[in-house]
Parts: sequence; C-alpha cells; structure tokens
Amino acid sequence: MTDPGRAPTIAQIPLNALAAGGLAALTEALAASDADYVLPSPADLRLPKDGLATMAVAAAEQPDAAAFRLPVKGLTPDSLWRGRRCRSHERNLETLRFADIIPPGALLVRREALLAALVGLPPGLGDDAWRVLCRRIARAGRIAELDLAVRRSGRIEGERASPAFAPLRPTRVLVLGQIEVSTSLYFDVLDAAPEISVDFRPLTRLALDAPVLAGADLVILVRELHRFWDEGVISFLDAAGVPYVWFTDDNFQVLRAEGEASAFYALPRMRAALAKAAAVWTSTEALAAAHLWLHPQVEVWKPALDPYLRQALPGSAGPLTIALAGGDFRLSGLPGAPLDQLRRIGDGLRLVVTPAAAKMLRPALPGAQIIVPPPERSFRQFIRAWRRFAPDILLHPAGATANTPFKTPTAAIVAGYLGAIPVVADEPAYHGWGETEGVLRLGADGDGIAAAALQVRQAAWRTEMERRLTEALTSRFGEDDRIARLRKLMRPTPKRNPEAVAQNILDSPGFARAHAARRMIRLARPLSDRVRPPE
Repeated sequence: MTDPGRAPTIAQIPLNALAAGGLAALTEALAASDADYVLPSPADLRLPKDGLATMAVAAAEQPDAAAFRLPVKGLTPDSLWRGRRCRSHERNLETLRFADIIPPGALLVRREALLAALVGLPPGLGDDAWRVLCRRIARAGRIAELDLAVRRSGRIEGERASPAFAPLRPTRVLVLGQIEVSTSLYFDVLDAAPEISVDFRPLTRLALDAPVLAGADLVILVRELHRFWDEGVISFLDAAGVPYVWFTDDNFQVLRAEGEASAFYALPRMRAALAKAAAVWTSTEALAAAHLWLHPQVEVWKPALDPYLRQALPGSAGPLTIALAGGDFRLSGLPGAPLDQLRRIGDGLRLVVTPAAAKMLRPALPGAQIIVPPPERSFRQFIRAWRRFAPDILLHPAGATANTPFKTPTAAIVAGYLGAIPVVADEPAYHGWGETEGVLRLGADGDGIAAAALQVRQAAWRTEMERRLTEALTSRFGEDDRIARLRKLMRPTPKRNPEAVAQNILDSPGFARAHAARRMIRLARPLSDRVRPPE
C-alpha cells in the first residue's frame, strides 16, 4: 500500500494490443514505472478534466483497494449481450469468470497487483487475455467502483466487444447458478483447484448457455431448480447426456409455505424435475434428511474455505465496530435484549450494516455511527469491502423463519474472513460451537454482545479467540474428497462438438414442443395450483 501521508502517484501506460506482444510491452512499461497506480490506456481513451487527480483522491481514500473500475462511454456491447439478465451480470464482478465486463481503459490498478496478475499468464489466450487478467486482479483483491466516466471511440488490436461472453473452452465441471454467496461459500474452493477444470456461469438464456452445458462432463445446478426446469436446462442436459446434480442450501418447500419461494416447490414437481439427476446435494445433514424423499442419492456438500479469502488481517483501531451482515429476515431478532445491549455500549459504537438494518437502527441508536457499504453481489468483493472497517464483532441475531434449522454456520465463516468475533443466536447451525471454537453465544439477555465488547480489544484474548475459530473452521470445512466426488459423477470425455450438439437438440421438433409446453405450464401454474393444490 501507499505510505501513509503520501499522495498516491498515478501513471497512464500505453496499451495498444492485447496479443502476447502487447502484454509483454505492458509488463516492460510497468517494470520501468515507479507509480503507485497505473491506468493501462488505449490510444483512443479520453479522460475528463482533472481525471488523474480525481483518481488519486479515490486511491488515497481507499488504500486497501487493488483496483478501481471506471464507467466507459462510447463502446458497443456484443450483439448477444442483451436483456435484463445480461445487465444484472454487469453488476457482479464474478461475471469476469465467463464474460468481459471491464474493457481496456476502465481499470485503474495498483502497479504491484497488475504485475502479480501478469506473472504466469497462460500463453495462447488471444483476445481473452484482458478478461483473464482482470479476473486475476478481482480474485486476489478488492475492486472499488469509481464514479468517473471515461470515453473511448474504438477498439485496440485483439480487443473484443465489451460487455461480451468469453469464448467457449473445454471444461470438466460447470457450476450453473448466480455467482453469489450460496455459490461462493460452497464452490469457490474449486476455482483454485489445479486438478480439474471448473467453470462458473449463471443462467442467462438457453440458446446462449446450451453449448456450454453440452461441453461439460458434469453440471452442478445451484439452488434455482424452478428456473432450471421451466427454462429447459434440465431437459437439455437429459437430451445431451450430461450428468447433473442439484445443490441447495435452503429448504425451498418451507420457504414456499412462508411465501418466500416459487410455487414450483411442491413435492411432485421437484421429484419430476430431479428424476434423472445423478444426485441431490444439500448444505447440512438436517437439509439432507428433509430431502430424502426427493431422490435416491441425497448427500451433504459442506461449505469450503476459499483460499483467496484466507489471509492475515491487521488489528482493529478506532471505535468499537460491530457488523450485521446477514439476511434481512434476521432483523426481527434485534429488538429487545440485543438492541438494549447495543444501547449500553454508548455513543462510541460504530455499526456496519445492510440498508434495511440501517433503517431500523438509526432511530433506535441515534448516537452510533452507522455505515452502509455499497451492496456487493460478489461474495469475495463483499468480504473485502466490509474488511475495510475492521469489524471487531459480527452479530448474528435469530432469524424469523422455519428454514432456520436447515442453515449452515455462515456467520462463523464470514467472521473468520473478516477477522471478527462471532456472536450468534442459539440456532441449530451453531450447536457444537462455543467459546472453545472461538464463538460467543448471544444469550437470552444479549450477554454475548456485552462479553465480546468488554474483551475484544484485549489483544491476548482476541488472538486466542481468532486462533480457536480458525482451527474450528479448518477442521470442519477444510480439505476433503471433493475432487474425487466430482470425478465419480463425470461422464467420460468423448470427442464431441458442443456447439453442434447444442444446436441439434435446440432445433429438434420434440425439444421445441416440450419447451413451449413448459412455458405454458409455468404461466398457468398459479391458477392450476388454486384449482388443484399440489401435494
């Protein structure tokens, strides 16, 4: 990081080609530069007046950021990049796993971070080199958004349209689903596994996703079973002979009864959708027991620690800081004893919370400093954004849902990544977790908050609690046989042309008729359920 008290220096470095020669020239220019941050700049890049000065201010205010993403005007997206889902992909930096969303000229990056990302860059990437470079930077550090629009008028040699989907590449395992917390907690560990090629992609539309599906040897469908069924993904995988499993970390039948999930999640429909699946994976033993009637092969796939988020963190300074990072359904657990304990801490309290939590807490705690970080769909970027505030305590109140017994100890994992002490409600996910494991219980009177606030700034106590939590997380969610489990379910890899296979299936009259029928059934489902409720 930049030396405290010194303004960061910024340099524009020419970027005139993305082929091997262009990146080699970029590496040479970086080695010759002594700037703290660099802006790889195509010849057509135009900055606003005082643009570099504005960047320097942002870099000084957020010294933890590895890079800053700038809005770019003047570039045309790829013709396939259209629709609401594509627009939503642009807001998630994990989209770099499968698409270009940061064009050259749109990334102000710390010089050391860019040099590290260039080391060992695979040869032969061609026009995919810039995306891979940006993805490496995002995987290793925080990328902040900077509200400073730049303008471009064309493309450099080897540059694709942006946004645009990345070229199709051979893969053994495809994780299909929104690349957010429920995907990252369980599958990001595969992103770092050298033994097997794993790709991540959210569902966009079947015509676009079909070649990727057809090219995989195993597909993991994450959570959204209703969409995978209604939009023909499962039917396509059956036709292509690609094995697939469904993973869930929530009991959607319980959520459906509470009005929080699609009407699709009735037992007969779920059984029909999973009839040809290789397995059903759940996040906990309790959730597996609740799904035994869905499929003959129901197994537990636990959370796994992400090596890109496991790092030593500096100690806290400044005001006592408590983070509330869980879903908004947990806010109902704050009134009463937990809120009273927060009031007793006094005016020196700082809270890092979600927008909904801020709305509740501002009138209740007028003397507290309340910070609402910008929403992050990327779990890795969320962790790094909240780390900026060095939380001392992660508060995890009780959730008002019948889905609670099926939850995983997410707060313990998040606290480990944040370097905070978790204070958790008495829920099934935390049975077997206590002070011996580096976790404090909230308690009926909220005493866990008071105990943590009293001791968390005592260096010896905090260091010991962090050690215990790290050991507990490693023993529960460390290395296991995940790669072997994947290989057992994969199909052998025959010679095939996934684009041709996908097109043949999509063009077949039978598939087209079934696809149209599913659409009609989906539209009629609310009415048919009222006339004849499912079991």
